Amino acid sequence: MACKRAKIARHNHTRPETIQTTGGKFAQVHLDLVGPLTPNDGKVYLLTMVDRYTRWVEVAPIHDSKAETVSRAFIDTWISRYGVPESVTTDRGPQFESHLWKSLMETLGSVKITTTAYNPRANGIIERFHRRLKESLKAQPHPYCWLEKLPLTLLSIRTAIKEDLGYSSAELMFGTTIRLPSDLIIRTTHPMFLDHTDYIQRLKSFMNDVGPAQSRQQHSYEKEYIDPKLKCATHVLVRTDAVKKPLQPPYHGPYKVIARTPKYYTVQLGNKQTPPRCW
Repeated sequence: MACKRAKIARHNHTRPETIQTTGGKFAQVHLDLVGPLTPNDGKVYLLTMVDRYTRWVEVAPIHDSKAETVSRAFIDTWISRYGVPESVTTDRGPQFESHLWKSLMETLGSVKITTTAYNPRANGIIERFHRRLKESLKAQPHPYCWLEKLPLTLLSIRTAIKEDLGYSSAELMFGTTIRLPSDLIIRTTHPMFLDHTDYIQRLKSFMNDVGPAQSRQQHSYEKEYIDPKLKCATHVLVRTDAVKKPLQPPYHGPYKVIARTPKYYTVQLGNKQTPPRCW
């Protein structure tokens, strides 16, 4: 067993599962937290929200990451404007695993979807938004005054063309482009007027063109070899991804398999009093 724990083998990945885009606008929303940040006007965290269909983003600055604060910010920022989503996808943060959050989802009638631990790609749609958000805020002359810069940063993100959609989030939301600060200085000599019928037709055209765009990952999963013995294994070794001391084996275990899916395994760590973990 010591030999197996120490053996370094190629770590193969199965084909990633994708969340199917259904229900249209505001049916599926992804949530996450950014922070803690440098305190700005008492705000330390950002509750980020992304509509899966249009990629429309909302951000609520909050003063802590408690379940009560996150729940209130979600209701005030998202629910009050766009209604109740069919599903809400989050990571396994304590605020999203709390009894309060689970009760809120049950009260709203939204399906609670939780990503697997230590796998940021499972909520990749919001992780990409975080990357763009942080890059934009850090590029400001005074990045520590992030609260003041946040509104125009969101304007920039909402009006940027999404490569997988071919449109900006603003176009999919409103059926037309929105005026940017530069447009207020350089005005067109022939302003465009759209009556209600033209607006509705243009919006329908946008929505019809948007398919369930999935992540365009270039991994050749078809060529990966997954040991078929894993399908019936009763015990497995778990890789240690943390920084290890010299000569420490890369795997630990074996651990008993409690449940399995085509993608993930739930194993029992230690004794029965220890909560099972999902990999």
